[in-house]
Amino acid sequence: MTLKKRKGYKYRLYPNESQEILINKTFGCTRQISNLLLNEKDSVYDLFKDYPELLHSHTYLTPAYYKTIYPYLKEVDAQALTSAWLDLKNAFNNFFKGTHKHPVYKSKKRLKKSYTTHTTNNNIRFESNKIKLPKLGVVKIRQHRPLPEGAMIKAATISKTAANKYYVSLRIEYHENKKIEND
Repeated sequence: MTLKKRKGYKYRLYPNESQEILINKTFGCTRQISNLLLNEKDSVYDLFKDYPELLHSHTYLTPAYYKTIYPYLKEVDAQALTSAWLDLKNAFNNFFKGTHKHPVYKSKKRLKKSYTTHTTNNNIRFESNKIKLPKLGVVKIRQHRPLPEGAMIKAATISKTAANKYYVSLRIEYHENKKIEND
């Protein structure tokens, strides 16, 4: 019997100077997109809270629209901006279900920063002792353990700690053969 399993693997990244700059720009841009969209959602809610049909029919702006207003958003990974947008949508869905608190604005002063990008057309992959990431290119990595055989990388979360260390957390999916015991 084959089981589909999902797992996470975290590795240390060693980006060069230009890659560090782009990673930090991406942190800032995903924070900005999240805050812009949160501001829009709050404003629309305040405006239409007494008119539910108008509130539910409102079309919210997307990261693609904000790229026309803020051209520097085109420099960073589009998947990261879309992930920030989807994370905010999920946060609002959880808020309206009553399972979570209202989403809050993201602060520039927060020491731990991260963004998530998803795999499309094999854009996240290992190349010897390096990993290829969208927009960043090939980044040096400390791969202390291999991925399971036949594993597919679904997403990567790039993070920076307060000590200025960079990490990549890979969300993988693979098939595991499991023996069925007969009684």
